[in-house]
Amino acid sequence: GWLAPVITGFNPIRGDTPTSVSISGINLRTVTGVYINNNLATIVSRSTGNGLPDTLNILPPAGLAGVSGRFTGVSIFGRSISTNYFTYISAPDISGFIPTRGIIGTNVRVTGESFQFVTGVYFGDFLANHNVALEGNTYIVTGTVPDVTYSLPRNVLISLRNEAGVGQAGYFTVLPSGA
Repeated sequence: GWLAPVITGFNPIRGDTPTSVSISGINLRTVTGVYINNNLATIVSRSTGNGLPDTLNILPPAGLAGVSGRFTGVSIFGRSISTNYFTYISAPDISGFIPTRGIIGTNVRVTGESFQFVTGVYFGDFLANHNVALEGNTYIVTGTVPDVTYSLPRNVLISLRNEAGVGQAGYFTVLPSGA
């Protein structure tokens, strides 16, 4: 007989719309709807059988920026709610940075929004050491100018990356040491 669906996991755990999410579990072939916070997602494809877990590939609904929620799979045989939460994130949105120029090793403070899940800070093509800190209700990113191999002085684009995309801050002038 048919049994109620069981959601055992999903990947990725965060993303922007339209991020494709793969939900795995048991008896998912009978699922007719997947919801997050009572908002219907789009089921794009499904796979079942051969001793492997069932998989639903879905597109979470748009318009839920900053929201976290659990997935609910619904079928005529019952429903299942994911244990973990999916979090909607946006690409970093940068409002400014200070200072605007400095030597290698200078700490640059970047302000803006959607910084909580920043995975990389770049000066031009070079990955910088960075720190994400909560100040009040705002996340601030501090990046240290890396040892760039450009001839100096040079203007380099500062960019922040997360799973949803890339935000560009503007140009920082890397000065030769002793300048």
